[in-house]
Amino acid sequence: MTTVTLTNYEILMAANSGVMRRVLAIKLGRVQKNNRGKGGEWEQDILGCQAEMAAAKYLDKFWTGSVGPAIPGDVGPHEVRATGYPNGHLIIHKADAPDTKFILVIRLSDSDYVLPGWAYAKDAQKPEFIKELAGGRPAFCLTQEQLQPMEKFDVPTDAENA
Repeated sequence: MTTVTLTNYEILMAANSGVMRRVLAIKLGRVQKNNRGKGGEWEQDILGCQAEMAAAKYLDKFWTGSVGPAIPGDVGPHEVRATGYPNGHLIIHKADAPDTKFILVIRLSDSDYVLPGWAYAKDAQKPEFIKELAGGRPAFCLTQEQLQPMEKFDVPTDAENA
């Protein structure tokens, strides 16, 4: 499995973005629809940003740490799903765009993150992958073993994106 280590500055930058995202959500009165996992909304927003930073670092892509109106993709056009559970699953929702790649990132420590793999949403959005998550919300869940390895993640070059 692929491991990424964030520097202290990267940890701080991502944590600040997570705090800003949470404050904006409070200001706008947004209620989190999806299960937030352990640690509450503050922890999950910070973890999400740190996971995005780790995925961007692995992909050698600039991470904007954007706060505000939603833009497509956490890292370029790709989405990142984060968990602090070592055996965590990649969770995909019915509303997720089928042709989008989703990367699972697991926090091992404050600085170390594992990227067990990725999947297209459409490959997870099948009846056999539906599970009932805490809070009674169904979602599509792929185990780490069901993911494509990061070595098979094809990242177009900037020239190919033009």
